[in-house]
Amino acid sequence: RDSNFNNNRSCSSRRICGNHDRKSLPTPLERLQASNISSTSKNIILGDSVIRPVNSEDIFDNPSSSQKICIPGLSVLDLDQWLSSEQNYENTENLFVHLGVNSCRQKSINMKVWGKVIEQTKKSFPYAEVHMSSIIPPRGPHSLKKLAQATNASLSAACFKHQVKFINNDKWFTISNGSPRRSLYRDCIHINQKGAYVLASSWKYAL
Repeated sequence: RDSNFNNNRSCSSRRICGNHDRKSLPTPLERLQASNISSTSKNIILGDSVIRPVNSEDIFDNPSSSQKICIPGLSVLDLDQWLSSEQNYENTENLFVHLGVNSCRQKSINMKVWGKVIEQTKKSFPYAEVHMSSIIPPRGPHSLKKLAQATNASLSAACFKHQVKFINNDKWFTISNGSPRRSLYRDCIHINQKGAYVLASSWKYAL
């Protein structure tokens, strides 16, 4: 998990990023480097712990040729470092990237950073249609919601500039007044199985 929420799942004062024990646990980047993404997978889902309950069968017509890479704590900076090592996945047809609040809490991340990662992604997956999935509206404090909105705005602008698909998940996870649909969440930032099906539907709609 990329959160340190207590059993009461309080949304007010918990840290969003996990405190990794560097002596015993690999970092998100190290996990990504060791993830063994298949060069033959037609459809790849890459993201942080939010995507854990998402099922490929709910998105793709050929889930047997799909692969999901779930890396708790993964951020856009980790993805940037991984892509810089010249990855090459020529057989991938669809790539979905979902990075959550671990990215929006890092002040150095802006449209330029997203743009660099998108261009590296297009180079590493030259024949794939790239789908960048927005941060799901968090149920946490107002400050976190604002950060998520700002990060999504930067990501959306970068997707438009670099000509890849931006998937706005807001309408799928909020009610008419903009508040998150509580029934879709396991805690402040993670989704439950119902939420996973909704996220998968959002992605399937984008295909």
